Amino acid sequence: MTQVRRQSVRLDTGMSIELEPGVVMPPGSYRGQSKQLGMATLNGVSWTQPEYTVEFSGQQLAAMGMQNASNIISIDYNVTKYVRLGQIAVS
Repeated sequence: MTQVRRQSVRLDTGMSIELEPGVVMPPGSYRGQSKQLGMATLNGVSWTQPEYTVEFSGQQLAAMGMQNASNIISIDYNVTKYVRLGQIAVS
């Protein structure tokens, strides 16, 4: 049986990060989520490395350079690779 563990986290970056071509997350502090999957083992539960996401509203995305963002409510971006590269700190 698989378990899911979610937690609210603070994601901090001191640099601009291009989330996709033309969409740049400016330096700052952002509210995000971490998610881990747990698999039952003989010794208890084995948890995967956490994955991190941050959600931006259409207005935020427009301010970050996204074209045609007026019809977007929100988009979640997986920023795990930036955390693992040390470009985003988790607290």
